[in-house]
Amino acid sequence: PSIFMMFMNTLLHIVDTIFVSWLGEIPMAAMSFTLAIQILVFALLEGVGAGTTALVGRKLGEGKQRVAVGMATSGLFLAYCVCLPLLPLIFPSVSDAVFSRLGAEGQPELLRQCWLYNLWTPIIAPFIGFTFIINCVFRCQGNTIVPLVCMMIANIVNMILDPIFIFVFDWGIAGAAIATLVGRLCAIYYLYYKMISSSQLVIPVFPKLELSLF
Repeated sequence: PSIFMMFMNTLLHIVDTIFVSWLGEIPMAAMSFTLAIQILVFALLEGVGAGTTALVGRKLGEGKQRVAVGMATSGLFLAYCVCLPLLPLIFPSVSDAVFSRLGAEGQPELLRQCWLYNLWTPIIAPFIGFTFIINCVFRCQGNTIVPLVCMMIANIVNMILDPIFIFVFDWGIAGAAIATLVGRLCAIYYLYYKMISSSQLVIPVFPKLELSLF
């Protein structure tokens, strides 16, 4: 289930790519440029998730449930911090400067498409971070099915909404990003419900720094 879950995480981008490719070469090029930033963020979040899994699993094995909650909460806070540097990208001027350095300089329409798609990355990133950490919490408890179902929900919603947002609402490349955001939100709703109802560890959505770690 964990391997298939990682595949489903990648499938979100593959589905977006398929639908965006129907819009033409410039939107596809924009996705290629933004992919570099998204991969960097996902890699950092995956690293935070892997470290959180190791620490939380160790504390659960020692029978220190309260400390395990503190570790997971700190991991979530760190995931949110990783997402903070992305916030300036919501401004067109910052986005244009970044993607110009990546090779899109002198191409106004390409820069605009990069901004339209990547505008949603800083908004989606904290939700992805929350998903990564809570999925780790479930895996530490030996439950790999909940994380898998979580990603399946995100993919199903994304597949349904992509053509609607991109072509029916005529939102173009931004529609692909918004569809992914809605899919992630639906997955988080399921994940949070399962955490409240069936997890040994309940992690606050908004971490408090005063929680003891040791």
